Amino acid sequence: MELNRAFISEVKSYRRTMPTAANLASQAIRWLHFLSIVSSVMSQYVVEEDMVLSCSVSNNTASNTFTSNLNILFNQRLHSEAGKSLYYNASEGEFPDTVYGLYLCKFNVSFQSCQNCIVAAVNSVLQKCSGTKEALIWYQVQECMVRFSDHSLSIMDNSAPLCMKIFQNTYNVTKSLAQSFNDVIAMPSLSSFRNATKGTNISNIIRLETFGQCIPVLSVDDCRDCLNNTIRWIQRCFDPPGTGFGRILFPSCIMGFELHPYSKVPAVGALAPSSAPGGKRRRAISIAIGTTLSALIVVLFGSFLWYRRRRYERDQEEKRNSQEVQFLHWEGRIGNHYSYDILRGGKQQAESQEFPLFPLRLALEATNHFSDENKLGQGGFGPVYKGTLADGKAIAVKRLSRTSGQGLQEFKNEVNLIAKLQHKNLVRLLGCCLEGQELLLIYEYMPNKSLDVHLFGLSLSLSIKCYLLYIL
Repeated sequence: MELNRAFISEVKSYRRTMPTAANLASQAIRWLHFLSIVSSVMSQYVVEEDMVLSCSVSNNTASNTFTSNLNILFNQRLHSEAGKSLYYNASEGEFPDTVYGLYLCKFNVSFQSCQNCIVAAVNSVLQKCSGTKEALIWYQVQECMVRFSDHSLSIMDNSAPLCMKIFQNTYNVTKSLAQSFNDVIAMPSLSSFRNATKGTNISNIIRLETFGQCIPVLSVDDCRDCLNNTIRWIQRCFDPPGTGFGRILFPSCIMGFELHPYSKVPAVGALAPSSAPGGKRRRAISIAIGTTLSALIVVLFGSFLWYRRRRYERDQEEKRNSQEVQFLHWEGRIGNHYSYDILRGGKQQAESQEFPLFPLRLALEATNHFSDENKLGQGGFGPVYKGTLADGKAIAVKRLSRTSGQGLQEFKNEVNLIAKLQHKNLVRLLGCCLEGQELLLIYEYMPNKSLDVHLFGLSLSLSIKCYLLYIL
């Protein structure tokens, strides 16, 4: 509307002014201004909440063939040729209905969102600028740019940009934007990916997020030149202050910013205010979670200490039980032979109190690996097994139980005691075994018979029984 009034004003001014020599220069300037207004009238700008659009409204309207080629380019070839790319440029159709088009999606959107954005943007152009042959649109919903024309598109286009802004607050960010835009332009990622982002805390509650992006076919220098042009448009695009969201869109690049709430971490001991309705509930949940985690840490730490202590005690016990050297130097009382004749050494063995070391391998073979079938009984310090040596001789093996509480010293005391009590009427201790964690005592095997049989033999026992019966 303002452009139309300016156009009419220029025409009336021209009619009132006569072309004299004195005002030729002034008229020339007016004509140039008039032509620029006419050029502006030939373009239509549409700014809505979710998009900003510029399209040509000249008499050179698009034909049905041009519109068909436009749909083929963006709605068909996009899916078949573009692949999963956020940038694509191509042409469709024959002269004079050739469509040259490209799209650019923001670098952090998915390809599916990019496709949806392009379809919505093209449909908006066809609705808002029906019959146009040239358009540039930035669609805000999924953040994409769509551009098409009936002539070849220039890679580096410095024409007037499109501006989009949303008023969200009363904070003036225009003073900070120039520096933030310059920081984005200088970032290394712009050289590699033609996009860069920058975050800055401009107050205790406001964070400024800025990004810049170019079409990938631009060189690094051209990309920076294009983004530098956006800085000159900050005041014009985002005035008056209070803009919380903004985009400056050139055909070859875009620079944008957003404001987000930000709060610093409160000092230790300070209680952060909570004005939200669910603030108390969230705080209660946080306290419960913190308490649970603290208790869990204490339990885990206590369990770890208990495990370490148990492990230490077990290692010490195993160390004591595996010190065979102590027995080998045990006053020279333990020998290194284990033949059955030596095991039955009798008086000489009793006098010398020397007991052979019995190999664990032989004990396992003799007792069938301590099988339940060979078990004779259970004593206070462990079970007793019957064993059979390779020559058929029977032995009794007392296996020290690991849970009996009897350690190395108790084992030594038992061997010493039995050694002193060696007698023909007592079960004879033949040897011992100390290998690994095993503590074994090897006894002479005594069958389960009456005492008189063991003392006097079978024949004398029978005569005694007969004598007693005769007396009775």
